[in-house]
Amino acid sequence: EAKNDVIAAWTAAQKVAKLKEKADELVSQLQGGKTFDEVAKGVNQQVMPAWDLTRSGQNQPVPPAVVNAVFATPLKSFGTALAANGTDRLVFHVEDNVIPELDPKAPATEALSKQLASGIGQDLMAEYVKKVEDQLGVVINQTNADRVVGTGSL
Repeated sequence: EAKNDVIAAWTAAQKVAKLKEKADELVSQLQGGKTFDEVAKGVNQQVMPAWDLTRSGQNQPVPPAVVNAVFATPLKSFGTALAANGTDRLVFHVEDNVIPELDPKAPATEALSKQLASGIGQDLMAEYVKKVEDQLGVVINQTNADRVVGTGSL
């Protein structure tokens, strides 16, 4: 029984490796000056543009792994990433990079601002308390303190 599973896993791994090799070869062709249309035609595929990708956007035309790879690829460069099925690969070209204007009144911006302010305040308070503890020679048993405030186990 396990033999069939091992063979299937090995076959799938070999397919992924071969597709990565092929995708890297296609990227090399693109870097060498071939157009996307030429390269796609050579492997019986079509070129599908994907504009307006965002780092955290929903319902994008490419899987999250591709979006991450796109944002990790320098402008005017080519790259490759796993497709949604986890085996196939997509080849892409980063043609443009648009940084949106900051809208300080946007709900997401205001929420992030509040979150950052709260975190900074907590960090400053923790540093202040630590300094006072050190100056006074106070030692706090963190396990007991956690039990008192309800974050530790009894």
